[in-house]
Amino acid sequence: MVFVKDLQKFLSDIFERFGFNKLSYSVVIGNPIEKSYDRMTHKYGGRIVGVNRNEVLLSDGTLNDLKLYEILKEDYNFMKTRRDAK
Repeated sequence: MVFVKDLQKFLSDIFERFGFNKLSYSVVIGNPIEKSYDRMTHKYGGRIVGVNRNEVLLSDGTLNDLKLYEILKEDYNFMKTRRDAK
């Protein structure tokens, strides 16, 4: 639950306090946190932008794909308004 509150505060600060228009982030496909990123992105109105294939060289010498995400301020605000109305 602490993570959720921290995440909400982080996103609020990014878009409301600091005035960012877009938050972009990525995850190596297969990382255990990937599904959480997918859910969080959907919850806050973001989207999966795409996949960069063979983008990340891991310490074991394998190349892995990188999933790209973004959340726009307007989409974040829409989802926040929707959640607040419930």
